[in-house]
Amino acid sequence: MPIKRELSIDIQELCTELGIQLPDLLSLIQRSNSTIDIVAQSSISNFTVNELLSKYLDHICELSKLEKRSHTTMRYYMYFLKRFQKYLTERGISQITELNESLFHEFLNTSAYKKYKSGSINTYTTILRAFLAYAYDNGFINRDLRKRFTSLNTQLLPRYLQPKDIPDVISASLKKTHGYRCHAIICLLLGTGCRVNELVNIRVNDFNCEEDILYIRKGKGNKDRYIPIYSKVKSVILDYLSITGVKEWNANIDGYLFSRDFGLGRERKLSVRSIQYMINSIMCDLNMANKYTVHSFRHTFAVNCLRAGMKLHNLSLILGHTDPRTTFIYIQLLPVDLKAEITEKFPFPFEKLIHQVLRIQE
Repeated sequence: MPIKRELSIDIQELCTELGIQLPDLLSLIQRSNSTIDIVAQSSISNFTVNELLSKYLDHICELSKLEKRSHTTMRYYMYFLKRFQKYLTERGISQITELNESLFHEFLNTSAYKKYKSGSINTYTTILRAFLAYAYDNGFINRDLRKRFTSLNTQLLPRYLQPKDIPDVISASLKKTHGYRCHAIICLLLGTGCRVNELVNIRVNDFNCEEDILYIRKGKGNKDRYIPIYSKVKSVILDYLSITGVKEWNANIDGYLFSRDFGLGRERKLSVRSIQYMINSIMCDLNMANKYTVHSFRHTFAVNCLRAGMKLHNLSLILGHTDPRTTFIYIQLLPVDLKAEITEKFPFPFEKLIHQVLRIQE
């Protein structure tokens, strides 16, 4: 029920005090209300959604220059937002308030975007929410529209190599062109868990053979870290360096570890794309094209460390995870490993219990 309120001010007396007529006062109030409506509307309609997207793209570029966002993250944002911006233009969407989850999924279902998995959709949802947060926090819109976009409820499982597949992958790497380099890259990925964009930036003097540690420059989140080097990985890398013209490691060699150049110069580093292509080619040779990716080697390292009894906190530091909860994903085993765990380590003698329950003599 609406609450009735009575004014305690005599309107006619107020007009007398102000020295104006009642119609003039009412006209003034009406104009004030119109002005408020115009101001409220202008906070949404001053810029089109495409103009706001352009502003946001400039914003993340600046963050990248200030090293508050990694170049990889920036490229990923640009890749998605520019295509979304083009789609909105084609659809004639001009106002940011027209954005909703239905429109977003229509965009994802266009011909070029039909194969996105739940994880990718959630990533794009996060980017879109970040854009809307920027628009709201900077006063371009007067409502927070992020609640319109929700992430899919999905459970991610690590895609790691099974022990039986690892020897085949290593053997196949030696058969490729520049097999010595393919072999060294795979061994380093398996033995350190570093990301591929971190691997391409490793320099010879980052691989400290005296202290048996690897220095990772500006990993994800722009954080440096150190990774311990296992003796077998160290041996493979030293052999690779010897083949490529570095007969003896020393801390003064600043060139890239994985380079297109031989000798001590080593100025031209391998690209992320070339390593991804190399791994995909190996997987195709082994009929595993859709089973593993280059990132699977990082997952394999993590899962094997946990199997060996490494503490989750220590693994988190080696992998460079800011939030230890990110590392928790590696505790989730694939079904084939869960089956082995149940078979080998079932918590009680199940078969014996069944016999007892059914009164069957052994």
